[in-house]
Amino acid sequence: VINGTGCYYSNITAGKGVKASRGLLRGGRVVVNEGNVEFKELGGPGGVTTEVTIAGRGIISAQTVYPNVTLSILGESRVFRDVGRRVKAFVNEEGELVV
Repeated sequence: VINGTGCYYSNITAGKGVKASRGLLRGGRVVVNEGNVEFKELGGPGGVTTEVTIAGRGIISAQTVYPNVTLSILGESRVFRDVGRRVKAFVNEEGELVV
């Protein structure tokens, strides 16, 4: 759990998820073995490179995802080219990343 406004240009590694539902990740990388990753915002309006990876099963959710953010779960990834709102990403039963 991350309290406060969030993280800037940080590298975070966790075993079982990261939660900052009122915070942001602006620049840097989050890598989680399994579990959910939740932020209010991922990336920034300027297109700063930001990556969120879940090696195993889990869900990535954010209220706002800015361009140049990469979401990856179980090796399936997506790079945002436009702003996304109320984003929820997971891998379905066929092994496809659903965003």
